Amino acid sequence: MNKFELFKKDFLNSLTNEQKEFLQKLCFYSKCLCDFVFRDEKRLFYLYENLDKPLLGKEKLLKETKSKIDINLPEHIFIQELTKFKMLHFGRILSKDIYGKNSLPDLMEEYSYLADATIEIAFNKAFEEAKKRYGIPKSENGEDVNASVIALGKLGGLELNYYSDIDIMYIYSEEGKTD
Repeated sequence: MNKFELFKKDFLNSLTNEQKEFLQKLCFYSKCLCDFVFRDEKRLFYLYENLDKPLLGKEKLLKETKSKIDINLPEHIFIQELTKFKMLHFGRILSKDIYGKNSLPDLMEEYSYLADATIEIAFNKAFEEAKKRYGIPKSENGEDVNASVIALGKLGGLELNYYSDIDIMYIYSEEGKTD
């Protein structure tokens, strides 16, 4: 028996035929996404309900990331929350791809924005943790030294796909010393 057949019968019976077909397609196309959905049934409804909604775009994804993931969480909880966020939106994008709801370039752009949002929040967490541990880096003039991440390759070109690796570069405004 596969996971779909083992899924809670009462849950399966509560689904419409369209929702059942949606779940079957998700499980057919992505074992990873299927496992993710099986851990929390609400995720299926989120993915299904967002199927016909427009893509979120960069600003909405960044805003949602910042509102749903607190960088002050303990590291292991932060990683869990970031992973759930990434998988939920990966599922949203993949679902739209499976059903042909958006063009491939638009989906690649959205997937790149998702990567941007997760990288940004992870970088902010790491930078804040480094400041707590080592102090705030200051320039020779006493100003805070800033840092950033630059996306290169497919991510920088907004052409990320499911099998892409990412190329990023960390930069800072100038050499700094901590307190």
